[in-house]
Amino acid sequence: MESMRRRKQGIACLRLFGFVILLFYGLIIKNQVKVYLFFNMTEGEIIDAYINDELIPDDNYYFPVVEYSYIVNGKVYENNRIGVYRFGFGSRFRAQKWIDKYPIHMKVPVYYNPQKPQSSVLLCGLISPYIKAMFGLMLLLLSLWLSHNERAGGKGNVLFP
Repeated sequence: MESMRRRKQGIACLRLFGFVILLFYGLIIKNQVKVYLFFNMTEGEIIDAYINDELIPDDNYYFPVVEYSYIVNGKVYENNRIGVYRFGFGSRFRAQKWIDKYPIHMKVPVYYNPQKPQSSVLLCGLISPYIKAMFGLMLLLLSLWLSHNERAGGKGNVLFP
């Protein structure tokens, strides 16, 4: 009886975890779709590109910064927002490789909010690396649960063995 209760608690925890992940995923996709559907595109020009070294406790991350300018309705705007969400790299080499794709004076597409032209991004892709990693983690947890459940003859649970 106790094992059945624990099994149900484990399944409830898995469902709750899945719901939280889907909620997080949905919020990220919502913001990216908003940029993709409602932002206009114009041509911009790279002003500067460099790496911002920020010390995170017990780790060092390298955040690419790309400054660009663009014109909307005859007014010049400048921004350094790359995408909907900020991202960094664990190695300076990888960050530099990414920055090297944006030489100064390069013409680039810039996506801006027509209601607030000062709000813009360079990238409007619908899937970020974080989403891919989160999806992979979900699949890993599901596979661990299924394999443990199978070995236990259908009575096991990865959270509450």
